[in-house]
Amino acid sequence: MANKNVDKLKREFKKCYPLIDTFLQGMKVSEKCHHFGDLTRCVDIALQNQLPMNYQPILDQVMEHMNCIYGCFIGNGALLATTKDWANIPSVDQSLLVFYSRLVESTCDVGVYLPISSANVPFRLVIFSPFENIKLCVLCDPELSFSLMEKEVNKMKKSSGEDFKAFISPAYPFSNSAVYFDIHESILGFVLVNLDKKIVAWSVHPNSNGNNSEGVGSSTSFRIGLLRTFYKNLVDAVFQRSYMSTSPVFVSPSPSLFSENDGETAVHNVMESYWASEFQKCHGTQYGMYQLFVMFDPEVTLPVMRHISRKLLSELAKDKTMRY
Repeated sequence: MANKNVDKLKREFKKCYPLIDTFLQGMKVSEKCHHFGDLTRCVDIALQNQLPMNYQPILDQVMEHMNCIYGCFIGNGALLATTKDWANIPSVDQSLLVFYSRLVESTCDVGVYLPISSANVPFRLVIFSPFENIKLCVLCDPELSFSLMEKEVNKMKKSSGEDFKAFISPAYPFSNSAVYFDIHESILGFVLVNLDKKIVAWSVHPNSNGNNSEGVGSSTSFRIGLLRTFYKNLVDAVFQRSYMSTSPVFVSPSPSLFSENDGETAVHNVMESYWASEFQKCHGTQYGMYQLFVMFDPEVTLPVMRHISRKLLSELAKDKTMRY
């Protein structure tokens, strides 16, 4: 009897293999690695403050007609818009749903277990692919008619096809819509984390050349891999992972070797860190709920890196998706 249960578990577990493969891609980065959520434990989102289209009204209308409260649009593996109730789903569960949506090529209607929200009773997850690189994910009741949902999706395809063209472009899996921001030419890529909201946005610019555009370190996969490595080396060791947790600290010696108070030390939180190589430089900073990790052209000096990073953080923090 025990062997039968094990065999059944093995058969059911096969459904998870593609999802596990997605996470393993992050260990050996390739052009297919379009996410940072596995590393940051946050939900991947698309920056869109200056996009010509607001996708929230389109989503709200579709979900209202479906009579559902849990839904989202995903563009190139990153959240474009969510209902209020979807946004309240724990970030771990959201990330798994977003990761799974990447594996669906057309349409699916499956039961899924969410580790935090529902580990024992499956949710019904319906995923539509109305446009290339665009997914509509819905968590709904088993009784909801699939044909009704499909009918509403087809209506949306006819009325809103032009609105999603920005995310149909093959460049967007990498640039993640950050081309709409005023980003300094020395920046080769960045990762922005909102620790409070548990969301992450990133960009590796295929159009940013640097001084070694044809040399080592210019490929997209190399830049993604370097940003991931820089993040892993900083977070937990230097920066905190949670907005509410205590930051690691440096303990500085007394300012003078001959001070009368030799036993006193200065304790301070770590706010910045940087790393340099022959081909790129990286600068990390944290301010309030935000952490920003930026990759630069190697000729940029440290004071300039700090200035550009602060300016970039100020601009990206205004994005509506980083504050939802």
